[in-house]
Amino acid sequence: MSKTSLRSPYSLSPRDSKVSFFRQTNSEGLDLFNAFVERKKVTEHLISMQNRIKQLEKEEQKTQKKIDLAKQHIDSVNELKNRKRKEKADKKQYEMMKMQQLETLRQRNNQKRLENKEIIMKHKGIVLEERKRTVRELKDFLTKQKRNSLGPMCQNNFKELSSTYNKSSVESSPGPSRIKEKLSDEKTRTIQNWTEIKALKEREKELLSRLEMKTKLQEKYLQELKSVVSSKT
Repeated sequence: MSKTSLRSPYSLSPRDSKVSFFRQTNSEGLDLFNAFVERKKVTEHLISMQNRIKQLEKEEQKTQKKIDLAKQHIDSVNELKNRKRKEKADKKQYEMMKMQQLETLRQRNNQKRLENKEIIMKHKGIVLEERKRTVRELKDFLTKQKRNSLGPMCQNNFKELSSTYNKSSVESSPGPSRIKEKLSDEKTRTIQNWTEIKALKEREKELLSRLEMKTKLQEKYLQELKSVVSSKT
């Protein structure tokens, strides 16, 4: 049996097998080349994507920094606004409290002024009443002294004159001794009256000096009271 008879009808000749080998090799090389090109493209795309991601991350970090700075700025602005608002409210509250204190102080000063004025008026009234009482006592004393000294004397003189007139009317002409006696009596009583008047004048001077001393004392007290009131206010 020959070799040719044993070949399969589908079997290749050596030449065909070489061609098929090269074809197969070229096909695998082409696939390898295409795979390499594809991998290179994918690698380049991957690198570009990685760079893109890094760039985006950097931009995100920058944006986040800007956001943080903006937040800090907003917080600082809000804090400044709140501080100014609080300062304004504190200032308003301080002004209101100061106005209340001034009003309270004004009312207290007015009350003290009224009290001091009332004290001064009361003291003036007391001193004035004391002066009036002294003057009234002086007038009463002088009136009483005049009444006590001049009243009986005038009554006695009137009685004596009336009796003398009656006697002279009864008698046609009184004796000279009777007239001399009456004249000496009148002179004596006149001297007594002058003595009493001098005593009353001395008493009047004494009372006037006392009144003057009390008036000066009143003025002194009033000056002291005014100085005390002015020092308190």
